[in-house]
Amino acid sequence: MYSVFVCPPTSIMENTIKAEHDTKELKRSRILVVAPGKHYDTTVKRHIRTKQDRGSYKNCTFIFYWDLYVVEKPVDLEVIYRNASVIVNSENIDCVIGVADVGGLVQAALVATFPHLTGPAFEGSFVCLNKYYTRLLIGSKANVNVNYDCADVMKFDFSSKHAMLTAPNDFPVFVKPAMGTTSCLVGIASDEESLGNYMNLIKDDIKVVLQPFRGLIKKFLNLDLYPQALSGIVMLEEYVDIGKTPVTIHTIDGIVGHGKIVPWAISDNIYFKHRPQCFQGVGLPSVLAEETQDNMWRVYVALVENLQKYGFDNEFVDAEVFVFSDGTIKLMEMNGRSFPLMFKLYDEVLNKGDIIEAHLNISRGVIPETPTHKPDRYGLYVYMATFGSGKVADFIDLDKLSEYSDIATFGHEADTVVEPKGESGFNLGFLSIIDSSYQACVDKMEVLKVSLLKHPEYSPWWNN
Repeated sequence: MYSVFVCPPTSIMENTIKAEHDTKELKRSRILVVAPGKHYDTTVKRHIRTKQDRGSYKNCTFIFYWDLYVVEKPVDLEVIYRNASVIVNSENIDCVIGVADVGGLVQAALVATFPHLTGPAFEGSFVCLNKYYTRLLIGSKANVNVNYDCADVMKFDFSSKHAMLTAPNDFPVFVKPAMGTTSCLVGIASDEESLGNYMNLIKDDIKVVLQPFRGLIKKFLNLDLYPQALSGIVMLEEYVDIGKTPVTIHTIDGIVGHGKIVPWAISDNIYFKHRPQCFQGVGLPSVLAEETQDNMWRVYVALVENLQKYGFDNEFVDAEVFVFSDGTIKLMEMNGRSFPLMFKLYDEVLNKGDIIEAHLNISRGVIPETPTHKPDRYGLYVYMATFGSGKVADFIDLDKLSEYSDIATFGHEADTVVEPKGESGFNLGFLSIIDSSYQACVDKMEVLKVSLLKHPEYSPWWNN
């Protein structure tokens, strides 16, 4: 396997990333990092401290939300927002970095409250997070949606047959709540019976899925414009079987800085051959041909230009897409935030790829530059998923995990209950692997999975 890093086409580069450089001494910055998940908080801290040891982030003081407040279960983003507002005032914060989906939405709420902070409008951040409105307002305008329909799970008629998609065959369909994170309650319905089973599963948990967002959305979003924001809308999308269809899945990532679209990188999503609906991880840089990547950047710019109409600015945003063998590109979903599991990969595989530095530049009025690929560097982050049930300590060797603290991310207690739901199973943790090639990363991953997993037979890694 070969690796190709492709810069965006010249026309896009000229129109979107006329980077500005600040030659003055960097001002002091006080940065609040909002990473409500412990594993994400740990990942960002490790990255920042590693970079500080190498001399980066001079004149910067980082304050971590997790160090000052306990994130109570069930999570309530309005509570996190109120606590973060106290920190912004008391600590004289001039830059906020919200990581992962929930952190990104809190950042947008803080930007709406404190005019001196940089980040997206709450409306733009929400449109990215809610998959119904992403399809309706963003994907449709760029003409890259897969066939889809939707249903309110609270009004779903379990006794009727459902002709959903304007496609030759209604089934199978990809089923997922419009709101939710980390592939929560996602599944594939192959017929009416399995559709009913998934809808029942979602119906039982939909209030739990929506509860973290409810207070914040009511406070910052015009519900007259977005009447389905807090409903039980479930997306029913055409299922693209990557095991049978000549298609691959990729992530196109970039940042919007003061109105300018700055392309960052294209990476390859990796799935298990024997369980293609279960996400394995991401490889960077992409192995796609240059012409294909050029076309992907054009689609990305069209999507983000649509998103900018809703106030999206000064934040990372990625588009996960299907790329078919005939060159057709279709949107899977968009995410309007930086993703902490890519921090290490972007920094070590790309020149000027550090996500934290990009956020700092944006907060100082400087538009980042598009990174370039470091020769002979490849990155891979992978999920440690299981489909077994029990306690975390039953499935992962916690003593050995400490030996890999530089590359392993773990956010559970030993007695955390493992109860897989949907097609993604239960995620025990993450690995971030850097080496000279894709195959070298895979070989290293094979060694790690044998060492760390107590019951690999319950993992999709087994016999992959």
